Amino acid sequence: MFHHLVRDACSRYNQKTPPIPSPEYIQELQARGWEGNVRELRNEADKFVLGLPESSPTNTKNGVQLSIQQALKNPPSGLNNQLAAVEKNLIAQELTRNKGDIKRTYTNLGLSRQTLYNRLKALGLKRKYFI
Repeated sequence: MFHHLVRDACSRYNQKTPPIPSPEYIQELQARGWEGNVRELRNEADKFVLGLPESSPTNTKNGVQLSIQQALKNPPSGLNNQLAAVEKNLIAQELTRNKGDIKRTYTNLGLSRQTLYNRLKALGLKRKYFI
């Protein structure tokens, strides 16, 4: 099911299919409780496709730095595309952390509400995928 959700996330975010996850990563997914069932697994697949680290409340700053590094591992060509990829990853990570809460997201990112909505539209991100 995870592989199906990864393919779905790739099409939603217009991303190439990432490398096959390691057996350790799959075992970690299988060991979780999955209280939110498919919704939580879909969120994990989204993070995997976007190259975001696992949510960790004690590792927020390192997680942001790590996501930037991951976004730049295989950067798209051109500075504008590279900046858009980093911005998309940061916004997606904040939406994931806030479970789609727009107000907390734009506040934490230091943006106005309208600016966040404009960036979501420009980057092809939809709030409903993070709820």
